[in-house]
Amino acid sequence: MFLNILKYKILKKSAEAQLLKGQKIDLLGEIKEVGVILNQKDFPNRELIIQELSKHRIKPEQLVFLISNADLKTLKANEIAIKASHFDTRGQLKDEKVEGFIQKKFELLISYYDLDEPLLLWCTAHSKAKFKVGFSSVKINNNHFVLQLETGQHKSYIDELFRYIEILKK
Repeated sequence: MFLNILKYKILKKSAEAQLLKGQKIDLLGEIKEVGVILNQKDFPNRELIIQELSKHRIKPEQLVFLISNADLKTLKANEIAIKASHFDTRGQLKDEKVEGFIQKKFELLISYYDLDEPLLLWCTAHSKAKFKVGFSSVKINNNHFVLQLETGQHKSYIDELFRYIEILKK
């Protein structure tokens, strides 16, 4: 318990330090792969996100999920769980699947969480994604673009996101 609290503090500081390095934005070209970071406790039904993204020509094969508080028995091939045990006491990641997600250069990374959870903040901050979007309620500004909605408004969130992406591409 104490080690997890220590890890969370270290991860939050690491996320803040990563943000000081700056973030590049690259919205040119089509969206081939999308990463989604979410907390299963706050939004348990990933199928709703998949359905909404498919309306915007994003196929399920193009999606990869990184999920906190995941039920390991229900994970599919394109879903990766993240836990505090994936980090050592210095805040260094030691899980290859999560590292692969972080290093992948997604055209779009959707940070679908609205609470400051250190594991998720760290993943968003260290992700190599070209364009990161999230919620405005997250205190650390890890994202290039934020929307002021709640996690339960997944349909509005995805629709607004793609409306703004089209505007930004012009």
